[in-house]
This record gives sequence, C-alpha cells and structure tokens, in this order.
Amino acid sequence: DLAFIEGEVLEPGLSVQPWMNDAICLFARAGHPAPRALAAGRWALRERGSGTRETFLRAMQPLIGAPEIAIEVSDPLALKRLVATSDWFGCLSRMAVAGELRDGLLLDVTPRTAGLRRALTRSFWLVSHPRRYRSAVVDALFAHAQAAARARRSA
Repeated sequence: DLAFIEGEVLEPGLSVQPWMNDAICLFARAGHPAPRALAAGRWALRERGSGTRETFLRAMQPLIGAPEIAIEVSDPLALKRLVATSDWFGCLSRMAVAGELRDGLLLDVTPRTAGLRRALTRSFWLVSHPRRYRSAVVDALFAHAQAAARARRSA
C-alpha cells in the first residue's frame, strides 16, 4: 500500500514522492588513535546489497580506493558496537549514529569536502500505487511520514 524506499523506482505507473534525504556518517570510536587515517583503516560495513554500503563505496572510491573490509554486519546496532570497541571505521546513516555521536561514544570522521558530503547523501522516496485503494490508516501513516520529514528539515 505504501513503500519507503531508497534508490530509483523503475516500475512505471507508481506514484513516487520525495520523502527525505539521509547523510551517511563515517565514524570511529572516541579516542581512535588515527581518526583521519581513512585510507589505511579497516572498515566494518553493512552487508553486500545494502544501500548504505553501496553509497559509501561509490562516494569513497576516489578518496581511498577499495577499503579494507574487516567485517560485514547486517545489524546497525552490532556495527556501532563493533566500531565503538575497536580501531575499525564504520559508516551508517547519520540518523542511526546521532545518539552515540552526541554522547561521545563515537567520533564523526567524515571528511568535510562538499563534493564528498553530496556523494554521501542519498534520497528516500514514498511510493504508492495511484489506482489502489488507500485506507485511512495508510493515509494517516503517509501524512505522519511527510510531517516527520518536514520537522526533520526544519530542525
């Protein structure tokens, strides 16, 4: 009835509306011995096929080439914990690591270049079928999602 997706919608006839943008954050544990040594670092990354991983690899290719992947993890919480207790680097949605960054458990090591920041940003979309019946619950979820995105943009 309603899909929240990342990436391109190839199916013609679907209603596709921009929902929100998401920035990928590169991070290390607080007190990492070489927080800016990204090219020489070992990485804890999401599993193959993950949008986070694909965005990271595409954006970082010009900067560090092929990163040394220490481990692949499908659970963001496990990935954060692995990085917080090792000298590996990680990458996840900035929304996913906001609390740990705020609490000083993780350190944002994302290079500040504008081009890289753009390359580490991805878009999410709200997708529905325009001719399918939408219940009041789906309409309420759709409205809530749009309001949440507006609130996030204005924060």
